[in-house]
Amino acid sequence: MKCGIIYDNSKDLWHSLKNLESVDSLSQRDFIFFPFNSGYGKQTTYYSHYKLAKEVLALKPDYLFFNAERPHPTTILNFLNILDSNYKPQTGIRLFGNFQESLEDWLQANNTLKRLSIFLSSPSESQTNFIKQFLNTTSIVHTFPHPVKKMSFDLQKRNQVRAKLKLSAETIFLYSGRLTLQKNIHYIFEFIGQLKKINHPLIQNGYKVFIAGPQDDKGAPALNIAPIEGTYYQKLIQSLNDYPLDIKENIIFTGNLNREELEELYNAADFLVNFSLNHAEAFGVAIAEALSTGLPCFLSSWGGHGDFIKNFPTACFPISPRMNQYGLNLRIDSDFLESLPKKISTLDQRIMTSKNVQHFYNDK
Repeated sequence: MKCGIIYDNSKDLWHSLKNLESVDSLSQRDFIFFPFNSGYGKQTTYYSHYKLAKEVLALKPDYLFFNAERPHPTTILNFLNILDSNYKPQTGIRLFGNFQESLEDWLQANNTLKRLSIFLSSPSESQTNFIKQFLNTTSIVHTFPHPVKKMSFDLQKRNQVRAKLKLSAETIFLYSGRLTLQKNIHYIFEFIGQLKKINHPLIQNGYKVFIAGPQDDKGAPALNIAPIEGTYYQKLIQSLNDYPLDIKENIIFTGNLNREELEELYNAADFLVNFSLNHAEAFGVAIAEALSTGLPCFLSSWGGHGDFIKNFPTACFPISPRMNQYGLNLRIDSDFLESLPKKISTLDQRIMTSKNVQHFYNDK
């Protein structure tokens, strides 16, 4: 029994697949790899999809698995049906947050989905429920969270990192992820400004805000916003000029961190902050990692964040998006600020949250 895996190899993303493909004995025995170069955002042609379908038919794996949004699975499946209607492999498709960007393709593919034995996996219940609104065969959509690197709360590591940072009683707020317009990082500055304005207990012993992650100028493709490289980061830095010096000097951009460095910072921090309103926010790997170390989270109640808020209500503090004449936004008002804890979690609370989150994802 062979499993064919179709994935986009135009971006350095699917390390696990590339590593698996390099294991010759395993590849020859179980897997057939069909890498597809989409150009990461560039327009691909129907002929390139047709060529890929021909490659699949030449080997006819028993199972077919799509681990990318490009090439679009339904296009390949339609070509397979045209070329050989008798070939009906059991098919698995991993869906990501940008399902809605190709909604027309999915709506047109309802008949194809009915014809084949297909299993669609989505990373969160919120995304699964959204997808089911558009597909006739809702029973084929199932929730499987993204894999989360095993992390846990480590008191010794926490103390070591905080000592290295020369911090003791100060509250550490952390953002981990891409530095991009989609993630609303500027709201974190406003959030800290509001805490300062009311002299919230969380900052009365001092504080630091760590912004950890690589620059990403993807912009907001769904809104046709594509900034020039480097501009979003510069705008973030410039926006800090609107805040008092005692806020600016407490916000630290770490740059991109490796997994070990991130785990250290998760342990040292007191709260994760993520106010993303990204239309493709179907899960939140950084949030899952942070929670696995017992780190409480201040989150926008948006997309896949809803799963964390539902599943770990004692560790997640939501802020709801609102609509006004300018579109979707967050309002950091007194109701949200009053909902926040007045002190950091105890060690017992961190350990309990860490164990609960790890148990939850191990079960998944």
